[in-house]
Amino acid sequence: MEFLDLSPMLGAVGKVRLPGSKSISNRVLLLAALAEGKTEIRDLLASDDVERMLEALQALGVCWTRTGESFDYVVEGVGGPFPAKTADLFLGNAGTAFRPLTAALALSGGDYRLSGVPRMHERPIGDLVEALRQLGADINCTLNEGFPPLHIKPARIRAGGVVQVRGDVSSQFLTALLMTLPLTGGGDDDRGRRRVDLQALYCDHARTDGALRCAGRAAGLGTLCGAGWRALSQPGYGVR
Repeated sequence: MEFLDLSPMLGAVGKVRLPGSKSISNRVLLLAALAEGKTEIRDLLASDDVERMLEALQALGVCWTRTGESFDYVVEGVGGPFPAKTADLFLGNAGTAFRPLTAALALSGGDYRLSGVPRMHERPIGDLVEALRQLGADINCTLNEGFPPLHIKPARIRAGGVVQVRGDVSSQFLTALLMTLPLTGGGDDDRGRRRVDLQALYCDHARTDGALRCAGRAAGLGTLCGAGWRALSQPGYGVR
């Protein structure tokens, strides 16, 4: 048997470039696409998930450009629902693209089909689909209920009210709703504000809790915990 002896290092000098996060990269891309105006994004992760999201946004009418050979991009937001009202999107095994796009497309008033590789069709999405159906979304799981592929049809979306979703399955379900619920337009509360209330069955899991905290701070949301549920008040407004 051969051995390789590695002597202890006494020091190191140089630069290390840490890769980005595919979840954060795709969330930022979607927010930039739905917003008004141009958004400059630096150091997107080079990954299959991000490539599938970029391809999907382009097919949905969102213009973006890459700066040379860098990982910097400029996205021209559409200021609301996607302009393309029909699309057939293949998203590979990119769950970080499939889940938030499902929410955004369900609220965009078009006819869309979303599919992926066979492994993607084994990954559950039923809790997100059920939450969107509470708003009136017309989503059909074309092979097995609760799993991709999906066929999303135009529907009359209810503005305002309460949406419940399990928060102990995937933080991506929660953040997908937080990013896209403003597309409903919201409803008026007793103070004249337009809002949608999202109630998430809360699980004491570091990843889920972290996503909720970050998303809540970013959107200025208040939270109310009790009886296993965490409620977040999401204003309904034109995305800016």
